[in-house]
Amino acid sequence: MCATCGCGVDLGSTEEVFAKNYRCQECSMVFKGFGYKLPCPRCKSTNTKIAR
Repeated sequence: MCATCGCGVDLGSTEEVFAKNYRCQECSMVFKGFGYKLPCPRCKSTNTKIAR
């Protein structure tokens, strides 16, 4: 991703910049994603919260 100001800052992809760690409350898996009520990739539960 190029900066429009011309300073050449490259932050990476949108997913890398805005992704947060989430933890599934059912199976305790930690995964990255962004959004609200993400389904767990392992058990497909939507009982997930942002991991601290």
